[in-house]
Amino acid sequence: MEKRAFRCLWLAQSISQLGDSLANYAVQATVIFRMHGTARDASAVLIAGLLPRVILGPLASIATDRYGARRTMIAADLMRALLIAALVFAQNLPQFCILSFAVGCSSAFFTPALASTIPSLVPSEGLLRANARLQQSAHFARVASPVMAGALVASGFEWTCYAADSASFLVSAALVCAFVKQSVVTGAHRRGMTNREPFTGSFRDMLEIAPTRSALISMTIAVFATGCFSGMLPVFVRDSLRSGPSTYGTLGTLLAAGTLAGSLLLTHWGRALQPETWLHAGLSIVGIAILALAAVPIPAIVYPAFVLIGASAAAAMTSSATLLQVTAPAEIRGRVAAVASSFASVAQLAAMMGAAGVATVMRVPVVYAFSGLLLLSPLACRYFRR
Repeated sequence: MEKRAFRCLWLAQSISQLGDSLANYAVQATVIFRMHGTARDASAVLIAGLLPRVILGPLASIATDRYGARRTMIAADLMRALLIAALVFAQNLPQFCILSFAVGCSSAFFTPALASTIPSLVPSEGLLRANARLQQSAHFARVASPVMAGALVASGFEWTCYAADSASFLVSAALVCAFVKQSVVTGAHRRGMTNREPFTGSFRDMLEIAPTRSALISMTIAVFATGCFSGMLPVFVRDSLRSGPSTYGTLGTLLAAGTLAGSLLLTHWGRALQPETWLHAGLSIVGIAILALAAVPIPAIVYPAFVLIGASAAAAMTSSATLLQVTAPAEIRGRVAAVASSFASVAQLAAMMGAAGVATVMRVPVVYAFSGLLLLSPLACRYFRR
């Protein structure tokens, strides 16, 4: 029963991720090429969509724990379908920003609800592989959607991207609604989760759960460091590689292909190591690869390093999500997922806003060296703690 529900959830995510990625690329392409906007205009739309995840984390967690993950996901999908359809009528930057903010508000409720649902549908030993399967849909969307969206926008059919995204959320809501109604509850009872004492502690008490705290910190460090890395990538291509847009696009494709390969690796061999081992190994490999880019920025090193960075980052982020699901008490999974989403959004926002400013006063190799060392710090702390 739970297996069928997870398949519905995976299919819903695959469809909505592809549609959402199409719409995001269409918005960015419209702002830059149709409206002749600046890089700051494009960043404004991205930040508008990211801010709600930072602001609404606590409220989203309350909704998930109080009203149930299934109801929250369906309501969020229906709201996103309506808001995305309204993009067809957007004519200027403020309208795109307002709609992006509104869609971000709905997504802020969906993400923790999804994360808290998965452990009730999948046995604990299969969580890493299940999370990797969900990540595959996101990585595939990032590989496939730029070409599709670019062709549609160039042909004047960007509205089809918005229509496809709106329809994808309707399909997602229908698939979530198709869950066997008691599947989540039944899975929780079978594993004895509902017999635990209710968790009534504060945010500080939540962080006192050592594995949960460790996973949160590692995830936040990873998002911030990789955000600085990707934010400086255009400058790295121009100044360190002495190259242009074609190389920048190639590196983006290699990175996306690496993330897809990393999620496939976890799907097939995830049980070979514990999630914590995958997490620290992934962060360390990414850190070493970025340090290599800083020290030796030549094509023979850069191209394979980008594939390795993508694969290792996918392993690390999937493992951190799994650790949060495994270590958090069942009755507060929604709150933990919302806190994790807020932490990641704050780190991503800080990296986006900081990369542009840092690039004017500091050379890229220095920033990359800092990012690499930062990614190695969780493993170093674990070693010295022993």
